[in-house]
Amino acid sequence: MNVIVLNMAKISAPETFEQVLAPLLDTPEGRALWYETALARAISRAVVGYRTTRGLTQTALGVKLGMPQAQISRIEAGDHTPTLETLLRIADALQLNISLSIRPRADAAPRRPAARPNATIEATDQLVISISAASGGSPHP
Repeated sequence: MNVIVLNMAKISAPETFEQVLAPLLDTPEGRALWYETALARAISRAVVGYRTTRGLTQTALGVKLGMPQAQISRIEAGDHTPTLETLLRIADALQLNISLSIRPRADAAPRRPAARPNATIEATDQLVISISAASGGSPHP
């Protein structure tokens, strides 16, 4: 007979985004990773939001985008920056405006931009990405 012992430690309140992110940004490697994945994170959130609000599977979304399910999975994981061709395909098929603003890198730490209704926004000190529905509505109706 197997016995499982659980540690009944006190569970603290969930950490805020900033509390979870702070240790990552304390290292040069962590800051570099944050910068490198900004676009991938923003696209991931937009694609996942679009797919889940419409009740689509990754396979069904792949058919709509003309991509295999495995590629949808990689996009949703947010681990790889999508190519310009992939961004164009996503914008066209999902009717999304994807706006990138790139400026010289500053020494400031990455920041979390103020929320905007009906838009997915991701920002570092060098890159601002905004994703919204092409019709002006929500990117995740």
